[in-house]
Amino acid sequence: MDLPLTHKFQGLIVFIHGTPWSSVVFKPIVEALLAKGFYEILVYDLPGYGQSQSYTPSAAAPPTSKASFPGDTSVKFQATALADLLKGLHLDGKGRNPAPATVIAHDIAGTIALRISCTIATSPPC
Repeated sequence: MDLPLTHKFQGLIVFIHGTPWSSVVFKPIVEALLAKGFYEILVYDLPGYGQSQSYTPSAAAPPTSKASFPGDTSVKFQATALADLLKGLHLDGKGRNPAPATVIAHDIAGTIALRISCTIATSPPC
């Protein structure tokens, strides 16, 4: 039965894969959500996984550790990389796009997501 569906944009979803995976793990879910047309979706490969390129922290960002170099796959480094990505795309809940994104995280990415929520939280801070 085909019924007309009334819907509205529901927001942004950020998918964060675990290790040793890549963003490809979310492909079926992303395709299904995009087919519904309710969301904008950000899928990316964590630095050091999948098809990611080398990551260099922004000049304004303090170093995350003495191991902050391409190949650092620590949770702290990954959270900083994600914070820089969200800030660069204006998806950090500040500025011109104050709506927070929904985060779906798998495996160790759950810890990355928790850390990022403390990094970009404005109120209350972690």
